[in-house]
Amino acid sequence: MTTVRSVAADTAAARLPHRWLILAVLCLAQLVVVLDNTVLTVAVPVLTTELNASTADVQWMINAYALVLSGLLLTAGSAADRYGRRRMLLTGLVLFGVGSLAAGLASTSGQLIAARAGWAPC
Repeated sequence: MTTVRSVAADTAAARLPHRWLILAVLCLAQLVVVLDNTVLTVAVPVLTTELNASTADVQWMINAYALVLSGLLLTAGSAADRYGRRRMLLTGLVLFGVGSLAAGLASTSGQLIAARAGWAPC
């Protein structure tokens, strides 16, 4: 029984020699999203005063990303299967950076909400 288990483990290790690098890249990509949401949460009081945002605007600022992401998650997975996971991950990170720049340059709460919703498929 132990020989079957060790052979299976050796076969899995031989198929994906860079599995730890892949895991690190995916964790780094997720860290970008987590940091962005953390920064937004910390900046909400300042954004409320600077952009004259209402309570509804603040809720949309926080939830726009999650709402659009959950709606397009299956479509994005299908696109990754069709066009390649690496290509879609890189495209998503680039679009996420552009969307973050647009959100940083937003001068109204509507622009910020649109920028956050626009980069959600990434």
